[in-house]
Amino acid sequence: MKKTMIAFLVCLTAAALLTAGCSLLPKPAPDTEKTPAGSETAAVTNRDVSPWIAPPQPIRFDSAQDAAAFLREPNLNDKNEEERLAYQKMADAFQKDGFLTIITHETAPYYDGSVTLYPEANYEDIGSHIFFQYDGELYQVIVYLMAPGISARETIEAYYEERMGNALSITATASVDHPTVRRVVFTELANPQKLCSAALLDENHYLVVRADQENATQQTMLSFIEGLRFDRLPIS
Repeated sequence: MKKTMIAFLVCLTAAALLTAGCSLLPKPAPDTEKTPAGSETAAVTNRDVSPWIAPPQPIRFDSAQDAAAFLREPNLNDKNEEERLAYQKMADAFQKDGFLTIITHETAPYYDGSVTLYPEANYEDIGSHIFFQYDGELYQVIVYLMAPGISARETIEAYYEERMGNALSITATASVDHPTVRRVVFTELANPQKLCSAALLDENHYLVVRADQENATQQTMLSFIEGLRFDRLPIS
């Protein structure tokens, strides 16, 4: 497993991010097996050539209310077996939590109001995201559910180290004036020109904020975070 942090996931365009993941956790290292020279035919013959199937992807909804309705009674009839298992596990986790976090901001408008739900992956926890427009920038805000069985929850760094076995790469830390968020860490990205930060919300949730444009500053992001508010939409 590489320590390189994926840029919540990779630095994507705003449109792509509406349906793509954005985790602090590193992806598994790709298969680096080399085919010996002159053995291309043997490699194709002897290796599994089944078509590659993408793992279960995040699901985008037009609103938080639509996302909550899905979590209450997930309709998975059109999904394959792997997707059904992943999305049902995601719904079960939110139902056990009891609510979907509604993310709002004191001054910043939503980008389009859509909410995306994330199933669990080996590089990403279950969670949800929404986009805001603030000070000429596009900000992605994600609230993740901490994985069961992880006892280290006193800091975001401790959680990630136990969750993945790797230290979280941090470039700066800061305190914020916020009723829930106290301490923010800025993390190292695949594209260092784009800011990404993380913070604990409570003993079961953490926050990730990412600026999609390259000219965002740490101070602007901290000001944005101070305006965030978190409410609960019951789903159980």
